[in-house]
Amino acid sequence: MESTYRGLKKAWIGLRIAKRERDIDKMKHYAEGIQKFEKQLNRPVSGRSDLLMGKELSNSSENQEKRSTQSKVADN
Repeated sequence: MESTYRGLKKAWIGLRIAKRERDIDKMKHYAEGIQKFEKQLNRPVSGRSDLLMGKELSNSSENQEKRSTQSKVADN
């Protein structure tokens, strides 16, 4: 069971790195791994879309929108 927890932790780390790099194939790979380990541990299984579209992605797009809005205001 300890190795399953380690695998789950590594999959989460890999998912975060893949999100940062915007690598969709790796994101899908790690999301599937997370789901597999959660099933093995009898934990509630995270939805794939929840894993792929996590907080990191939405925050970066929000920050980008804020920057573009601020530059438009500064131009006026």
